[in-house]
Amino acid sequence: MFDTESYRVTVTVPESAFADHVYFRVIEMQWAELDEATAELLKASGLTEDDALLDIGFEDADGFEVEPDAAIGVSIEAAETEIAEVYHVEDAETVAKVAEDVADVAEFTVKSFSIFAVAVVNNTLGQGLEGKGTEAEPYLIEDAADLNKIGTLCETAPAEKLYFRLENDVTVSESDRIPFTEPIWSSSRVAVVTYLKNAEFDGNGKTIRATGTGSFYIFGDVRNSTIKDLTVEFDGGNASMIYYTKNATIHNVTVSGSINWTSSNSGAFVIYLSGNLTMTDCTNAAALQMNGDVTAYDAVFCGYSLSFDTLTFTNCVNTGSLRCGKASMFLANWSYGVQSDLVISNCKNHGLIYATLDKSDYYNSKYNYITSDYWDKAGCLTVKIDGGDVLTSSTPSKWYDVENQSGLIGTGHFVSAKPDATLDITKGSDDILSVIPATIDDVAYYVVSVGTYVSTLNGSNRVCATIVMLLLLPSGATAFRLSIVVAATGIRVTVQQSFPYGIPNRSRRRILRLLFFCAMLVHTLRWKEETACEAKRA
Repeated sequence: MFDTESYRVTVTVPESAFADHVYFRVIEMQWAELDEATAELLKASGLTEDDALLDIGFEDADGFEVEPDAAIGVSIEAAETEIAEVYHVEDAETVAKVAEDVADVAEFTVKSFSIFAVAVVNNTLGQGLEGKGTEAEPYLIEDAADLNKIGTLCETAPAEKLYFRLENDVTVSESDRIPFTEPIWSSSRVAVVTYLKNAEFDGNGKTIRATGTGSFYIFGDVRNSTIKDLTVEFDGGNASMIYYTKNATIHNVTVSGSINWTSSNSGAFVIYLSGNLTMTDCTNAAALQMNGDVTAYDAVFCGYSLSFDTLTFTNCVNTGSLRCGKASMFLANWSYGVQSDLVISNCKNHGLIYATLDKSDYYNSKYNYITSDYWDKAGCLTVKIDGGDVLTSSTPSKWYDVENQSGLIGTGHFVSAKPDATLDITKGSDDILSVIPATIDDVAYYVVSVGTYVSTLNGSNRVCATIVMLLLLPSGATAFRLSIVVAATGIRVTVQQSFPYGIPNRSRRRILRLLFFCAMLVHTLRWKEETACEAKRA
């Protein structure tokens, strides 16, 4: 047995191995001590200078190296790191793997020790993460520092798929964001996990909470990878879960909290995508809002499609809200002449999608759930909903015709209108806010912004999500819904008819006007006020 600073090496020597007395020795080497040819030979086998080198051999009484006459058993145990594989430099042209899938101790048998070097692939390759990075034993992610290490491991796509599992709820702040070079314009962005390539990130039912302002992403460059079973909660930053994807899968992921974008072509889950993207069982529960560009294209799920791809959405729902110039549920925009095929199955909008531009400001007055940019560039978009026909801009039924999207409605609303008047909101001494419609005129629905509030329900101090209540009119009719959406920027109250798509026409407005004359609509909200109130009617 021989102990170096980092390793314990034990040999089992049969009596017939040596004729005379010999000395066993182990030297822990540095890569700089290797000749260039040997170093290149090891690197060609997939080893790096992060791996350890051990020169193991036997010497006679005069200090000369001697070889055994029989095979000798060798075991290597690391003091602090984990051994994955052991290689043997057999001669000037050959490196042989003598141990792999090592648990605690590497054990193997060899017959030659001449110029013997053992390269140990240890846990420094895993950046000190617990686990092996395999499907059976994934790298375990305990905190924000561990999340940062994923990017280092995946910056260059590993030859074999790496697996990561989140072990705890983790809060990440501005100090946990790392610069990375995005692949589209080679500009610098910041993300918590800069790269995820040929990997699987298992959120394990845990939550990543992102605090702080500024522009950032949880995942930067995601390629040929899967993100699953995760909740990401934002706190009002200019953010998204992923900046760029290429051939990615997102499964059972929820985005919650609030996001305030400052640029167009944004989505809560992905900003830019190419190749294929598959999203299953995903939920947006966040309040999404564009600040600045009043004509911006934004969507609940995805931002901008860059290249030929198929976007598959299955069992994906919106329970949150989106407020921007031109809004949609699935895709904000796509490149001219680029084929994008959307396959949508059992997806629902249960929240509020609110475009602050009137439909007359849209191209050809078309707005719907599929995309925010309704001009079909070069006729390259195809859409298939709930197993129906493939729709294009050339088929008799167009992909952008709202009548073809009835399966997406859910219990939510799609509203498109400009705020055009002020609606009074009063607050009592007990912090009860009262919203009272003023004149009826030609009002079809109200969108009310009242500043920033936090919920006091159940003792909570968190920004509330979406609450939908049904108004019962004196006649017993149930033609109206009151949606209360509380975002980081305020409460938005929408009162509208529950007709398809939430887009009332002139005749429906007349019905609404008559019913409002019959009953005074008053709804009180119990909130703790944080800022001044402002209300607008649309």
